[in-house]
Amino acid sequence: MSEEKSRDRIIIGAGFIGFGVFFFILGILTLFDSGFIAIGDIMFLIGLIVYQGPKDAIQLFIGKSENKIVGTISFVIGLILVFLRYPFLGVIFQSGGAFPLFKNYLPKVVSFLTGVLPGGRMLLSIPWIARLAESGREGPIL
Repeated sequence: MSEEKSRDRIIIGAGFIGFGVFFFILGILTLFDSGFIAIGDIMFLIGLIVYQGPKDAIQLFIGKSENKIVGTISFVIGLILVFLRYPFLGVIFQSGGAFPLFKNYLPKVVSFLTGVLPGGRMLLSIPWIARLAESGREGPIL
């Protein structure tokens, strides 16, 4: 794959992930509207597949560690609950499953947000956020 196509794929995937997170948060702010949360989930998963590629996305969910399997099961149960119109329980299950799946990406997200948000550097004065940002070099905190 050429470098331009790879760059475009990353930009499109990041856009889908961003809109997915936006709709997910919007669904929570509108008192757990299952429609917004479901749209956010679908866009997030599409963005993840486009951003990383199908093979790496599958490896993310079906890893060799036991935590990834438990996280995947919890995340999928949460998706099913949201689609069955039980958004509160679905979000709880998704949150419990998302942490073991995506905890390796937290240092990247924190460093991105500190660079983009106005006053983002002040976030690093909070001890647990600073530890999270520093853990990117040694691996995950947990």
